[in-house]
Amino acid sequence: MSRQLLLLNETLRLQDNPLLNVPKSTDSAYAVILLNQHQFEQSSPKRQALQAALIADFAKQLAARGIQLHCYIAEPWQQLQKLIKAWQIELVVAATPCAIDEVRLFDKVSSLCKVQLLDCNSLLDGQLAPDYQRFPKSCSQFRSQREPELLVSAPIADRCCPSAFIGNGCSPFTSQTETNEQFAAEYSSEGASKRWQNYLQSRAFSAYLQTRNQLYGADYASFLSVALAFGTLSVRQCWQDLQQGPQHPSAVWLKQELFWREYFRHYFRVHGAACFAEAGLARRAPLPKFPKGSSTARENFRRWQQGETGVPFIDANMRLLANTGLMSNRGRQNVASYLVFELGVDWRLGATFFEQQLLDFDVASNWGNWAYIAGAGEGPARHFNVMKQSLQYDKDAEFVSLLLPDINSTLTGPAKHRPYPIHGSTPWQESWAPYLP
Repeated sequence: MSRQLLLLNETLRLQDNPLLNVPKSTDSAYAVILLNQHQFEQSSPKRQALQAALIADFAKQLAARGIQLHCYIAEPWQQLQKLIKAWQIELVVAATPCAIDEVRLFDKVSSLCKVQLLDCNSLLDGQLAPDYQRFPKSCSQFRSQREPELLVSAPIADRCCPSAFIGNGCSPFTSQTETNEQFAAEYSSEGASKRWQNYLQSRAFSAYLQTRNQLYGADYASFLSVALAFGTLSVRQCWQDLQQGPQHPSAVWLKQELFWREYFRHYFRVHGAACFAEAGLARRAPLPKFPKGSSTARENFRRWQQGETGVPFIDANMRLLANTGLMSNRGRQNVASYLVFELGVDWRLGATFFEQQLLDFDVASNWGNWAYIAGAGEGPARHFNVMKQSLQYDKDAEFVSLLLPDINSTLTGPAKHRPYPIHGSTPWQESWAPYLP
């Protein structure tokens, strides 16, 4: 018999949740959500509302089984010390972290009691987990090591023992943030699972390879990212669903996208704090044009945040982020490249802003992709020609017209991508000239 604390932050689901299976009938366990107060308060109201809604929904699912969910927003180390002492905890069980701050947190917790970490949200675990001593330098190498089978860990059966948990019913979410029932319905484990199954049966799924670079719409992508980020869906179950269906090119590509996510998760565990440094793993720092904190850097960053750069394609994507908390992959790559190479701002400021704004924020995928663009990863920098990208992926300017109806309103078609004056100036790059109408 042992007294256990289960930290369920990123596993807001009953299905394929190894953490809930740990307590046995002879144990005494507490189900806990502990949000980092600083990170939560820095998040956008949309992200706060979504997180609160999904936690409240998960609490109801647990309550139906007679399990009380204890929720806290606090400084993690201080709060865990209090709970471990008050509840006389002998074992803390949590999902294996990717971020170095969480790794360090569990190292400190191990000085107070035993810690058991289970990789609940990765494709590769146990014998299939990569060798961190010989970790590949690229995702293509990472994938090729496992081809052609691409075996992944299987979802586990539900063996939760409700009688092991302390208390019953549902404790209220401690945040003052109002929850959003629409968010809960769409992204909860039930809502996300229903949408995923419908997507697999749709024409949109078979067309994914052709539509994945679109900028907006209801079905141009799988929209798994939010559910996977909060753990309301099991990535292993999603993979198994893909494996059991037709292996058309779109299914193969979507599995490749899941492997990109997987690569970054292990990449962050291998490289730790270096993933958040200006130079990252690069031999040279991708130095910004303007010193951090300078008036120019601050103004350029502000204009980028507000969608006021003067470049329609960039501003439309940033307005979309502000309106919805989401952005297409193509949009993310372009706005990141523009911030780093055209505006000369430290890439980590952009990664931090995305962390605060994105509904589907995932530490490894977000910071890994920003480093990938900035040249702070294993490979070279990716500097996009934003005008070429604009005409390639929004040829008729439907996207920029929708998000920026008053910008270049007298122009039509591709001409609407022409830069427009902001504060009396018009941004310009010579490399854009061949692509402007």
